[in-house]
Amino acid sequence: MFKYLSKKSLAAILPSLLSPFIAGAVSIPNPIGAENFTDLLNKITDFIFVLSLAIAPIMIIVAGFMFVLAQGEPEKIQKAKQMILWVLIGLLIVFAAKGIIQLFQKVFTTGGGGGGGGGGGGGGNPPTKGPWKYTP
Repeated sequence: MFKYLSKKSLAAILPSLLSPFIAGAVSIPNPIGAENFTDLLNKITDFIFVLSLAIAPIMIIVAGFMFVLAQGEPEKIQKAKQMILWVLIGLLIVFAAKGIIQLFQKVFTTGGGGGGGGGGGGGGNPPTKGPWKYTP
């Protein structure tokens, strides 16, 4: 098909095909709904958190069935115990990751203090103990 099109005809057709995108006539909605990196990170971690909370009980139930069906065989019992252990370790990692991300967001986002430009302003009371004691 392309061997029948000359370079001149491609140069004439291509801008007309791309013009709606260039002019902004076509808008593609954001399927994730995140406006910035923080929102994207929150949405990803929330999805992983909810998914892991849904899968973990199922895996513990499966490990329980494996434990019951082991019928005293030590290797099957050990496999069921390992499965429960790894599920709990996975949940611990997911909880820790969620907590660490929230901690970083709390630390690195600007809170109630002053802003730039207009002279700022401190947020909160001055320290009354320790080496940073406030003396007027």
